[in-house]
Amino acid sequence: MEPAEVFPLDALAYLQCALGFLGSLLLRQAASSYGRYVSPGAAFGVPARAAWALQELPSLAVPLWVCARTAAERLRRAPNRILLAMFLLHYAQRSLIFPFLIRGGKPMPLYTCVLAFMFCVYNGYLQSRYLSQYAVYTDDWVTDPRFLVGFCLWLIGMLINIHSDHILRNLRKPGETGYKIPRGGLFEYVTAANYFGEVVEWCGYGLASWSIQGGAFALFTFCILLTRAQQHHRSENTLYTAGCLFHRLGLGRGSLWEAVENRQSHQKEKMLKTHLLSSPLGTGEMALRCAHQLHHMSLTFLANIKVNYVGCFL
Repeated sequence: MEPAEVFPLDALAYLQCALGFLGSLLLRQAASSYGRYVSPGAAFGVPARAAWALQELPSLAVPLWVCARTAAERLRRAPNRILLAMFLLHYAQRSLIFPFLIRGGKPMPLYTCVLAFMFCVYNGYLQSRYLSQYAVYTDDWVTDPRFLVGFCLWLIGMLINIHSDHILRNLRKPGETGYKIPRGGLFEYVTAANYFGEVVEWCGYGLASWSIQGGAFALFTFCILLTRAQQHHRSENTLYTAGCLFHRLGLGRGSLWEAVENRQSHQKEKMLKTHLLSSPLGTGEMALRCAHQLHHMSLTFLANIKVNYVGCFL
């Protein structure tokens, strides 16, 4: 393999690492904008099922196109075929199965869908081009401890991800609205079990491939999903605390709860304070003192009841 042949793919891999760090920083400033975090008045929304299918499909279609239009000489080796199959199996599930299991789901902003589509084109080309044309493995690589451990992590992570998505889909019964705390599986230990599973999966893939390209994808996934998990964790804590306050103050779980659910943390806290100031407890000062006491009570209750809120997915 000539250095000049693989250099562009190495450059794309390093760029992917940089994009992962940049994306993490941007998400910390602007936060994710899909699912529960979508503003009710957001324009140009794409239906959830269509958005997920369209944005994930390039990671399945581009590798198949790359392999069909080239000789794909490296795929004659078993390690290359297995690694590419690991990549394709994940995205076959994400683009052809997962979207059609979604129950309802909020529309996804068009720009979020477009960015995800572009990344899947980029990464689908990077991984498939490298594995089909340039990656050199000996036939006994499949017995190497790095491959075996990586493959096991990939499989475990994928199963965690699929099972966690199943739990999330079945949180509510038909006709139910409002937020429910996920229980079961790894949700008993981490807040974002679905993200945790995907990070484990691609870290396993990166280890099994033992390449810059596989490692760059794992690093990108870690950077983006860690930031999303942290946002999700903060939102979970705010919602849980607000729910305890509403319950103890006798405010119920009606429209105010739904409003709290659909706003960012600082907006939720502002609304809660405003509502408490006008609560039936009397003066605003009394309500705030009560809220302060109940806040500490709810945090203690949270720590005793739900262990997984100690961390997002680490």
